[in-house]
Amino acid sequence: ETVEKNLDIPVNRYVLVNFEAFANLVDAVGGVDLELTTEEIEYVNGYLVEYNMLTGRPQGTDDMDTSVSGLVHLNGPQALAYSRNRYLGTDFGRTERQRKVLTAVIKKLPTSLLTNGGELMDGLLPNLTTNLTQNEIFRLSLMAGKLLTYDIVSDNIPQPGTYQDVIIRKMEVLQVDFDANIQYLKEKLYGE
Repeated sequence: ETVEKNLDIPVNRYVLVNFEAFANLVDAVGGVDLELTTEEIEYVNGYLVEYNMLTGRPQGTDDMDTSVSGLVHLNGPQALAYSRNRYLGTDFGRTERQRKVLTAVIKKLPTSLLTNGGELMDGLLPNLTTNLTQNEIFRLSLMAGKLLTYDIVSDNIPQPGTYQDVIIRKMEVLQVDFDANIQYLKEKLYGE
């Protein structure tokens, strides 16, 4: 409803995943390799405290070595913790981290569907909500090999220059030029 109302884009199919599905998806593809700073690793460990508490895992489970930085391998809970970080940079930094994880997962997904499809589905299905039918999901899974041929493109909404920081009711929020973003999306998605 938010996308349809604010961005004038019809959404007729959706998949909503919870934290467990996100972590399970990363685990099902064998984890992801990303460049992390020492500070980012420290925040991963901080977010793991909450994740471990909520999932009933012992504290310290999946903590990362804070003396290491650079290219590191993250499992599902670590990738989730990395993606949730709101304290380094702006909210745009957080969404960039989410895109990095999802891009790495998407690159590994076709192979994982072939070699680890059962675990992938077992980890995802109980933790998602969708209006796709079982037949639609099955047809999409058969097209997994095609994912290898697509270029992955990511972007930001709102677009740079189409928003400003304002304070409303003592809260700092973005005031967005929705018309400019609607035009941008219609051009990018539909060629209009």
